[in-house]
Amino acid sequence: MVISQKMIEREMGNRGSKLTMFLKKNIVVKEQRVNGSWYGIPYLRCTLANFERNHQVKILSQQFVSRYYYTTNTTTPNECSLSPLFITGFIDAEGCFTIYLRKKQAKNGSFKYYSEAKLDIHLHIKDLVILENIKAYFDGAGSIVKRENSASLIITSLKEIIGVVIPHFDNYPLITKKYADYILFKKIVYCVKNKEHLTKEGLSKIVSLKSSMNLGLSEELKKDFSDITPALRPLTVDKETFSPDWVAGFASGEGSFIIKISKSRNSKLDVGVQLVFQITQHLRDEKLINNLILYLGCGNLAKFDQKVNYIVTKFSDITEKIIPFFNQYPVVGVKKLNYDDWCEVAEIIKVKGHLTKPGLDKIVEIKGRMNRNRSED
Repeated sequence: MVISQKMIEREMGNRGSKLTMFLKKNIVVKEQRVNGSWYGIPYLRCTLANFERNHQVKILSQQFVSRYYYTTNTTTPNECSLSPLFITGFIDAEGCFTIYLRKKQAKNGSFKYYSEAKLDIHLHIKDLVILENIKAYFDGAGSIVKRENSASLIITSLKEIIGVVIPHFDNYPLITKKYADYILFKKIVYCVKNKEHLTKEGLSKIVSLKSSMNLGLSEELKKDFSDITPALRPLTVDKETFSPDWVAGFASGEGSFIIKISKSRNSKLDVGVQLVFQITQHLRDEKLINNLILYLGCGNLAKFDQKVNYIVTKFSDITEKIIPFFNQYPVVGVKKLNYDDWCEVAEIIKVKGHLTKPGLDKIVEIKGRMNRNRSED
């Protein structure tokens, strides 16, 4: 007989549910939606996936008191079904390879620079589960930092970068111009591993390599290393064909599924509906976008400012090429919800439903819940 239901928190342990997913089966398992939950088909799951001691948090109310906090992944490497090429494609879209040079004053009053390498993948908090799966794929490397509306997977450990990150990208290379940043990043990592950064010559070499990465050197570094000649930036080979998994990963990061509703004289309702699939890149990846057009067999290239867009607007291309492709090689995260809504509108247009008031109202409703309007629940 139960004579009391009282229990203090520290005796209870962690009995909260965990979230995981199996992308190839498109199955989501969770008990409740929270920030960053995966969107998809909900399935019931046991509260504890394995031994409870592996999921303990002591005195939960005393944890996570800061606005910024870290979390470990809620999946294990065996549970992550993101393919290696999907991960490369996603990081081609959303990842950043960075080298920090931090200036510190020594006891004798002189200044020294210390190097730190970092792989950073920054997403909206709604896509937290993607970071958790990438972390699981990388054998738990790094930490996930959550803020109010965003989350980042950050890997800075030299051991993890050399042991996990570099082997992945050596085996499954990046395709965009980010590949050049990775090669320079890798060279600096091995300079630090070999303690070269502790010598004046080695530090100058690192600064030279860093000056050709990303946005180059800060004004302070330019001032302190005014005699440095930037290293040659590695050449990238423009791929003429792609892995479909890479394309799915890249589109999960950079792709957009858009519904345009505008005035039209060709409709009885004076309103036209157009579906658009779009991928935006920096102008330096123009050749890649042209090759993507050839690979998918549809679409056009449009340039503005320093950006280049891959755009598909022809309805037959969308229904006969884009939708069949992503049905076979799905995008993930919140973008999967947007894609599903986009496909629903395509079905309405197929049967001319957009030419009727009820059909148009349904399309307006669907558009109203997509992309930036997507709620977190």
